[in-house]
Amino acid sequence: MKRLATATPQDSIKATGLALKSIKSELSNLSFIDATIGVFHDNREDGMPSWYREALAREQKVSRKTGYNFVGMPEYLEGTARLIFGNEVDTSTLAMAPSYGGSHAIYLGNSVLQDIVPVGLPTWPNHPGLIENAGGLMVAYRHLDDSGNFNFEGFRQSIEELSLDNTELLQHAHKRFMMRWGIDPKSAEQIPSLKNVLETKNISPLIHAICHNPLGVNIPKDQWAAIVTLLKKNDTTLQIDLAYMGFGESVEKDVELVRYLFCEGVKLFLYFSYSKFHAHYAERRAGAVLCANFSKPERAVIQEKLLQQIRNTTSAIGTEPQSLSLRIEKDEDIRIEQREWVRRLKEISKVNREILNSGVPDAYKLSTNTSGPFFFARDGATTLLPWIFPELAEKLGYEVSKEARAMPQEFMRIAAIPTSGEEGLGFGGVRIGLPLLTDEMAREAVKTFAYVYERIYSL
Repeated sequence: MKRLATATPQDSIKATGLALKSIKSELSNLSFIDATIGVFHDNREDGMPSWYREALAREQKVSRKTGYNFVGMPEYLEGTARLIFGNEVDTSTLAMAPSYGGSHAIYLGNSVLQDIVPVGLPTWPNHPGLIENAGGLMVAYRHLDDSGNFNFEGFRQSIEELSLDNTELLQHAHKRFMMRWGIDPKSAEQIPSLKNVLETKNISPLIHAICHNPLGVNIPKDQWAAIVTLLKKNDTTLQIDLAYMGFGESVEKDVELVRYLFCEGVKLFLYFSYSKFHAHYAERRAGAVLCANFSKPERAVIQEKLLQQIRNTTSAIGTEPQSLSLRIEKDEDIRIEQREWVRRLKEISKVNREILNSGVPDAYKLSTNTSGPFFFARDGATTLLPWIFPELAEKLGYEVSKEARAMPQEFMRIAAIPTSGEEGLGFGGVRIGLPLLTDEMAREAVKTFAYVYERIYSL
């Protein structure tokens, strides 16, 4: 098999970033903008890695009954469970369901839980929409402490000290519930007994298993035991987003936190995606929801609710991407090539993340602002949005100064991918696809930051 050539940027990435003025009206609700890892692919066959084309060819030779159903392929779900939890896992103790990638997995899980979900910010652009359109309620806390490490105290407070007397929480809940029930949030109409509604909800936080959250920060190992104690003490179900396995340290190391929590008996809703890990293209998206450490009666209820939600929302899940992922994992020569591809993409993204982070001040990482967007100048308050995304800033109601509008064209308006409102089920966002950026483009983005800071502080 041919080796994968070094990843190169696609012109469409930069072109899309420069054409933000054409973003559709759905993005008027956009509330998060982050420089995040994105693995974007060309759908054409000549844009696919050689190992992926080989897996497709081998699958086409197999006489296999494929199609659509809502339970998925049992061997696919069992193989996914072993990949994540280890070969010795007893899959009969898990509740599992297939999904269309990681985003759909998060939606399915929150459709079952419908809880209050603390999430550290900045987070992925579509998380608020996925959680809240599924019936949950997202509440924010600062992801990092003043030293730039995982904010354990904020995480603890979001579980143990979240009060229904919190005015901000009640206002947010009122707005979200009004919107969900088709009532204008600005109307004088009130939802009766809002506190009573919230009292029926548990607190089920969502964390990132590995460092490819927007800030690229892992949860330190010396805090794992404290997290377990906190969660078990409060009988808390933890949601884990593992969409980028392999893009942290390695395929093996990226599941260490998950396996630790699993072995310690923490109740888990885990959301996994092959869409990025196996480079599935467009309609071949594949993922899974895996729920662990629940009692047999609880597991039966969760399993039925997951499958019912698939029936209600998508009717069925395509089995072709599931069988393709099985092929990639079972055929050793393909798997070796795939792991090498992930490793090389990871290195490219690591370099470009470091370059971009060098141009983003600590204020970006440590800001207490929880409403987004999260591109801030050094003071932690001045948003860079009108300079970086002037057309988008106008759509969101920001004032764009003459100086920002007159920024010379040789400075990039940041190469970015706008995610559609549909992808976030109502919330849009902007991702910078780091693996497809060259070092040169990343450095040009940093030059843009430098120019903007200089202009802001000299005005």
